[in-house]
Amino acid sequence: MEEIKNESVRKNVEEMYYSKILEPLDNLYDIEDVSLFMKELSKKITFYKEYKKKKQEQIDKEVKSAENKHNFFKSVILKTLADKGERTVNFPGSCKVSSRKQKDKWIIENEVDFIEILQKEGEIDNVAKRETKYKIVKKEADKLLDNWDKNGKIDACVSNGKAFVFKEPRNNSLAIEYVEEEEKPREQDKTLFSFTKDNKDNTVNDFDTL
Repeated sequence: MEEIKNESVRKNVEEMYYSKILEPLDNLYDIEDVSLFMKELSKKITFYKEYKKKKQEQIDKEVKSAENKHNFFKSVILKTLADKGERTVNFPGSCKVSSRKQKDKWIIENEVDFIEILQKEGEIDNVAKRETKYKIVKKEADKLLDNWDKNGKIDACVSNGKAFVFKEPRNNSLAIEYVEEEEKPREQDKTLFSFTKDNKDNTVNDFDTL
């Protein structure tokens, strides 16, 4: 069954969307058309998400390639300056290139072992700081807050007279199940045609049978 979409309904809901005015449809039957419009939008969303991912991968690849070239060319210039015994070269009207000695960089590969040394040497408070960070598990927090709400404990979630935990009303969820029509095999699909150079009668000229 072909999906029939009422363009007047589409126009109606699009006008609602752009005016930001939420109103009910004229009748329940129009819900079918709006649902099919939503199906089109879902396909478009999926397409653009996949396209965005593909383009992002290509962009990341180009950026990485450009960065590698940039770093290599920088190494070429540095090596050339060192080979020629120069630290600065000025190109009037273009650029000025300088080689600067940088301070060697410390790499701490194992922070656990390093912290033990700091504690042993009494330097832990000067070099490191203690951090304790909790991450709320939303699903479990929702269960607890539901329980507190029933038992009257939710009022404890107040600081300076202002609640830092509150319940936000939510709209009803919507579920749409689209009926996908199964493609029926055509009888002609089961027919095997044979084509030979010598037998022209075997040529199919009726395109409706293909």
